[in-house]
Amino acid sequence: MLLDRKLVLCRYYGKKQNVFSDAEIINGSLSIRVEISKENSPGSDITILFFDEINTRKIFSLVKIKDFVDEFYGVEGLKKFNRFCRNNSIKSKMKKVR
Repeated sequence: MLLDRKLVLCRYYGKKQNVFSDAEIINGSLSIRVEISKENSPGSDITILFFDEINTRKIFSLVKIKDFVDEFYGVEGLKKFNRFCRNNSIKSKMKKVR
């Protein structure tokens, strides 16, 4: 059983954009929130990925929780996580907030 926890995946401060990403496991399901704020943009783009319990278990059967942040940290880590999900047929639901 997965314990509830929060994980920091990205804190990138760039010249033209900032990227922040946090993962959270609640009741055995993983959600990842990605916020991108761009220069000269009135607000941030926020995307939330939701993984059900089955896909969350699949992720953490392939990658240990303690290795998850090291493996997928930063902007490149988020891209790597996207490829990891595609390559392993891990399904998620996406919600764009702004």
